Amino acid sequence: MARKAPTRGSVHVARALNRAKALLRHIDVEVEVSSADLVRWFAAETPYPDLSLAAVLRRPLLVVHELVEIDVVKRMGLRLTARVILENMKAVDAAHLRAAEVEMDLAVALGKWAHLRYRLPHMRGWCEDPLVTPSLRSRYRRLYARAKGILAGAPKSKRFGSSSRASSGGHRVIRPVRSRGITPARGSRRGPSPRR
Repeated sequence: MARKAPTRGSVHVARALNRAKALLRHIDVEVEVSSADLVRWFAAETPYPDLSLAAVLRRPLLVVHELVEIDVVKRMGLRLTARVILENMKAVDAAHLRAAEVEMDLAVALGKWAHLRYRLPHMRGWCEDPLVTPSLRSRYRRLYARAKGILAGAPKSKRFGSSSRASSGGHRVIRPVRSRGITPARGSRRGPSPRR
């Protein structure tokens, strides 16, 4: 199923991209992704139900996920074509998992518990996706279990989208993993839930 290319201004895309890159610097991650890369990525065909670029741009941590995923795909030497996802499913799945890990690390670092709660059903869906290789499925299961564990000790949010930046709420803050194609600064699709 082809995704629709965005019709709204590139200024909005550039602003969201810059904000996401600033968020990534909180966990010492840098990505080499342009606004044009992001637009091309969303024009690519995907076998999964997917969120639109406009929907992703409204959630900064989803933009982070997409930037990391695109960066990993580019570092693998893949070109961002209309069929990059369909023709490189295993590579893109690995990039998606890495993006989900970074997204979760950043959400924890920023205390964005509502975002983790929002993503939990997506993570569960990724664990059940029959197209995912067994090794990636086991890593998705670990990610899902880790998110559930973190949320068990996280403050409860009263309103969707709210978060607490206060104390760690009694859980330990997990340091981000910086391997698998993501470089430290200067020195994420599955099942019934949307792929993003």
